[in-house]
Amino acid sequence: RDILIPFAHIDPRRPGALGRLKNLVENDGFKGVKIYPTLGYGPDNPILMDQIYPYMIEKNIPLMAHCSPGSVNSHDITRKEAHAFADPDNYQGVMDVHPELKVCLGHFGGIGEWRRHLNSSNNTDNQTWLSKIRKMILSGNYPNLYTDISYTIFNFQENVSFLKVLLEDDRLRSRVLFGSDFYMVESEKYPERRLSIDLRSDLGGPWFWEIANTNPKRYIG
Repeated sequence: RDILIPFAHIDPRRPGALGRLKNLVENDGFKGVKIYPTLGYGPDNPILMDQIYPYMIEKNIPLMAHCSPGSVNSHDITRKEAHAFADPDNYQGVMDVHPELKVCLGHFGGIGEWRRHLNSSNNTDNQTWLSKIRKMILSGNYPNLYTDISYTIFNFQENVSFLKVLLEDDRLRSRVLFGSDFYMVESEKYPERRLSIDLRSDLGGPWFWEIANTNPKRYIG
């Protein structure tokens, strides 16, 4: 309990979602909420908007949202429908209604969207999830919006150079969190420890410390 900071997975379609969250936070020491819209619900689900988010703001706990067209998808809907639920654009309405809610859009769009962004022409650049998240942060309209590079940065050789370019912007760098997506990356041949050392070497100590320590502390509160 002195090392781990647990987040509760909340599915708003599950009966008694708010009661379950209250029990985990108030009795079991949970410090945040994780949602997976690709399972078939939007981040603007009424239960989330009217019950879960207000309680989170009251308790000053953040939201971690799966925001990648990755493998965590419901079998009851098409991949296209699953991805539509998780689109970064959906969070603008959430944050307009709940500006105090701290939100992290996990994976910064994901490996596939980074590849699409880097390989696209200028005409399609604005449509990538990476670009959407970046613009939302840099707009200044959502001061409690964050993103993280978990799993995405495991595609290290392909993505680290672009990450360094992105982090040159102080405004963006202050809203990026380092993460590995531990457990999921256990299947990778690139050990988590080696990744963190390689990333620290590439970014430099001060930048790595900012995304791995300073920013997460502000996000978690």
